[in-house]
Amino acid sequence: MMDNQAPQFGPLADLPALDLRTPQWLGHCASLLPLLSCDALGLGITWSWAYQLNFLPAWSWVDQFVASMLACVLCFGLSGLYRCHDRTPRLLRIWAGLGVAFGGLLLLHFGWGLLPSLERKTFFTALALALVLLPGLRLLLSAILRPMWSYGLGRVPAYLVCSRERLTLLKPWLTKQEGRTLVGYEYSSGDAWLEVATRILRTGATEVILDNWPYADNLLFLWQNLCWKGVRLRVLQGDGVLWSQGAVPQFFQGQPILEFEPPALFQLRFGLKRALDILVAAVGLLLLLPLFAVVGLLILLSSPGPIFFTQMRVGVQGKLFKMYKFRSMYADAEKRRQELMGANEAKGPLFKIKNDPRITPLGRWLRRYSLDELPQLINVLAGEMSLVGPRPALPSEVAVYSPWDCQRLLVLPGITGLWQISGRSDIGFKDAVRCDLYYVQHWSLMLDLEILRRTLMVVLSKKGAY
Repeated sequence: MMDNQAPQFGPLADLPALDLRTPQWLGHCASLLPLLSCDALGLGITWSWAYQLNFLPAWSWVDQFVASMLACVLCFGLSGLYRCHDRTPRLLRIWAGLGVAFGGLLLLHFGWGLLPSLERKTFFTALALALVLLPGLRLLLSAILRPMWSYGLGRVPAYLVCSRERLTLLKPWLTKQEGRTLVGYEYSSGDAWLEVATRILRTGATEVILDNWPYADNLLFLWQNLCWKGVRLRVLQGDGVLWSQGAVPQFFQGQPILEFEPPALFQLRFGLKRALDILVAAVGLLLLLPLFAVVGLLILLSSPGPIFFTQMRVGVQGKLFKMYKFRSMYADAEKRRQELMGANEAKGPLFKIKNDPRITPLGRWLRRYSLDELPQLINVLAGEMSLVGPRPALPSEVAVYSPWDCQRLLVLPGITGLWQISGRSDIGFKDAVRCDLYYVQHWSLMLDLEILRRTLMVVLSKKGAY
């Protein structure tokens, strides 16, 4: 698993490290219990009444309840309905989540023959009841919790950024009406996004309210770094707020706001992606052991030096890790890099030479079919990399990253990614960054599977490999 205390490198190294053992994150987990209990109660009543209305035996609905609860937790989690700082019932999201969850029950029943006691009439009765009971119980929970806020219980730790003139208006409005504890505030200034994010994260805030933030070019970076730390961002709209990528227009106590949703790779979606990584990496390493042995023997026979090449790379949030590859160059390749800098054919911070003299004849063949990358499955299993993601960068490359480029460090680096299937080594650095950022924003399980499929096709075509 990833080491939360691993050394950090680059522009993101100044951000406080994410530590799941802190009281803040324990509080996040504890705050989910009321929502989970509410949904469990609603589904329990749903199936109990559905069976009674259809004159079926009591307690024979337990298997349907367990299956629907697991499906709802997954669907609601992916829809953002278990965010600890979201106190508003989302009716349309609840209905959509229930539709998908109950659709999954139908698939289990008719597709795989599971849940044999599920009858069609009972199913539709339960669905109708769930569509009413779950939103209703969530509304009731919200009504019960609201009076507790006035006593300081269950309040959201919030951080406010606004002008001096607006501070006296917004402070009481946030704390009294919205059940929030103001843990810090500052006046709008031209400070860099990294400085603002660092100050916010040190307060333990889980929500940030920006009033008419005038620095649209910094907003993207601030938002994504806060999302990675589990902090929600809300921007009160004004004349200076025009940028709305990734934002959902809503009303916040009668005022229009932009609520910035976490990118697709954050929260529960990351768990789903990580499960796929572990499964594929474990099975892949087991099946590829004979190939590893053959390639290792060929490397030893072809040139002096170790079988594996290890190199420090910059991973998620600037954490340094040791990346593994089959050695495809001569043993003194790193020493010779500096003397070849003048022959670099890549733009930006990358270093690429099409006919690199440091590559061995066997190494050129390994690179043509990307076999040198296979040991990175070890990094995937260790939680340092993913199957799909941005290319893991060298510390020397990250040292010259712009703030825009640093967004590549917000997720786990990958063995393959959009830029690899778009041209591999032929693609420029700026285009690679665009591909990586598109992937972060639009991730889905199907996108990962499609990239893996197209990676196989690109490798077999040997296009752009050197």
